[in-house]
Amino acid sequence: MVEVGNVANMVAAAIFVFVGPIQLLSRELLDFGDPQRPYSAALAVQAAKINDTALTPSARMLTELETSGDSFFDLALRMSSMHKAYFLDLYPPNEQRLTQFRAQAEESLWAQAAMERSDTLTFEHYLNQYLA
Repeated sequence: MVEVGNVANMVAAAIFVFVGPIQLLSRELLDFGDPQRPYSAALAVQAAKINDTALTPSARMLTELETSGDSFFDLALRMSSMHKAYFLDLYPPNEQRLTQFRAQAEESLWAQAAMERSDTLTFEHYLNQYLA
């Protein structure tokens, strides 16, 4: 009997082989002029996941669940906090942009309230029109 994981690996490997010439061209175009070759590096990381499924995000999460003893909820909450901190640390808050967002939110709430005040249909009448 063939295991599902093995079939998935075989399919992924076949796809990787099939698109090999396209990858080569893409690497050359996308990495052109960059000595660090970021596209090639990213592609190598993904290719490694085909050969070693323990590198996939789902396998890493399962390993983390097993080793930490956390519940899925606790792990998800911890990972969410880590991701939030990571992205907040990338760029400092732009106060001008935050002010714009606050103004847009206020305007949106005001427009919603005005729309709700102007509505004269009963819910039953609305449903009749909608379903007609």
